[in-house]
Amino acid sequence: MREPTTPWYELNDPSLLDTPCLMVHPETVKANIQKMCEIAGKKERLIPHVKTHKMEAVARMHLAEGLASFKCATVAEAEMLAQAGAESILLAHQLVGPKLARYMKLVAAYPDTSFSTIVDDMGILKQIIQGVTEFGGRLGLWIDLDNGMHRSGIMPGREAQELIEAILSVTSEKVVFEGLHVYDGHLRDQAFNERKDKSDMAFEAVESFIQELAEKGITIPKVVAGGSPTFPVHSLRENIFVSPGTYVFWDYGYEKMLPELPFEWAAIIATRIISKPGENRLTLDLGHKAIAAENPLEKRVYFPALPKAVFVGQSEEHLVIHTEEEGQYQVGDVLYGVPHHICPTVALHQQAYVIKSYQIIDHWKVSARDRMLTI
Repeated sequence: MREPTTPWYELNDPSLLDTPCLMVHPETVKANIQKMCEIAGKKERLIPHVKTHKMEAVARMHLAEGLASFKCATVAEAEMLAQAGAESILLAHQLVGPKLARYMKLVAAYPDTSFSTIVDDMGILKQIIQGVTEFGGRLGLWIDLDNGMHRSGIMPGREAQELIEAILSVTSEKVVFEGLHVYDGHLRDQAFNERKDKSDMAFEAVESFIQELAEKGITIPKVVAGGSPTFPVHSLRENIFVSPGTYVFWDYGYEKMLPELPFEWAAIIATRIISKPGENRLTLDLGHKAIAAENPLEKRVYFPALPKAVFVGQSEEHLVIHTEEEGQYQVGDVLYGVPHHICPTVALHQQAYVIKSYQIIDHWKVSARDRMLTI
């Protein structure tokens, strides 16, 4: 019988795992969803981002917890959500090129679902309005505001106001002004108070802009703000919607960066030792194609069983580590690793092994890792 403290990912029979592979624990996923709801205070203010998991099964777990509105980054993720039965879908990525036509086809295919997207450019806004006219359906529009990250969005001010006025001037009921989308993903201070102070400071420009608009007779229906690092801060504000994403699986990077958050690892990578090329050296089948590799070599994966391992090198299909515990392992043994960045890691896997009571009970397809599903 396993000890109660045995991690969920240490399987009774790891021989069934075809490594490298992704493993997911539904009980921990459910617990993370519930913790997110507790932090936010009200489920109605949550618009969880699905970029982390990209799985219909996980989306349905959210729906079962009473969460009906979601945020996504691709048309494929939006289609996955529609297939799962989401009531409201916000595509937080400005529609350029063929994506506009694809998204409008999706809108037409799921008339019972409310679709929206972001915009920060007048030329694109005109194309979207024309696209809604051509393809039919109803589309909500959020103004993407830049309050310090400088990745996308428009600064609060005159140009942002002009975009709002352009949306409000459309007579068709098929184009709806939803509000403001604000993402401060650049704020990742480890200490919560420092993170909060910087988030509050960055949000002042948004609040001032809303007040200026109100004085001109323009009402902002909704504001959605923050990701996993700052959604606890925005949850303290009144009438703000929040859209965290990484909470659902969590990872080693955020655990170290955001120590006050109570989420636990719900997704793990399993890998096998495929060679012992020298003293104190192990080679694993965990290359760039199985674990997110955008971070420095030492910040790609953490092995709980080998916390002092030193990373020597990584290529497409191999990861070489140095460990003085090499003698305890044989070629073919399984190691379990916690990704530093879970979101792009999930996108590298076609499916996830579903784990319960230290056994594989199912497989969940990572359907929205594809850029295109049916539309």
